Order: sequence, then structure tokens, then C-alpha cells
Amino acid sequence: MRFILISILLLPSIAMAEQYICSYPNYTNGAPVTLRIKINGTTATIDGKFPMEYKVLENNQYGVVLAYSFSSEGTESPKQNDVGLFGLAIDKVKMKMVRGNITHGDMANSLRSGSCTK
Repeated sequence: MRFILISILLLPSIAMAEQYICSYPNYTNGAPVTLRIKINGTTATIDGKFPMEYKVLENNQYGVVLAYSFSSEGTESPKQNDVGLFGLAIDKVKMKMVRGNITHGDMANSLRSGSCTK
């Protein structure tokens, strides 16, 4: 009986999760990158070759804004630390997305645009 009650209470939170599949050209050769994005409350999990958990900064009927930030000692050189963020925004009306990097020491900080399905 306790299991049934807990299951009923958890069901709305499972149903509230949003999922998107988005694609954009990669940074090196333009080959398609596919992201499976699962948004659940204040976090978004992105599956793929390098799974990550993003923070949900905004989520309403117009769009979703996600960010992943990092600040750590440099892996290639202790003189150049890894500091920055990855951002991803989805326009829910047009089902378009944009992804960008802001990292210390990288002046390119490229943007990539793509599209999504629900």
C-alpha cells in the first residue's frame, strides 16, 4: 500500500519532465551533433557522448535557457585554468536552438544554431 501511495505522489513529477532532441553542426567539421535533453525542475540532463547536467535558468512557454559552468585548475597547464560556461537556449515557439561557449582564454567562443523536436 505504501508503494502505491508513493508512486501516485511521484507520478506528477515524472509527467512534468520535458524532453527535447536537438541537433546542431559540431565545431570541428560541421557533422551533426544530436543532444537528448531532459528538463526536470531546476536541472536539465543532456545525454550523449559527454553527458552533462545543466542548470535551468529560464523555462516558460516561450523558451528554455540552460547553463553549465565550471572553474577548475587547468588540465594542460596549471598556468591556464579552465573557467567558463556552456549555454544552450531553445525557442519553444520556433523549435530552434543556439549553443555557445564562453571560456577564459578562448577568443572564438563560437555559437552554433540548430533545431529541436519534442
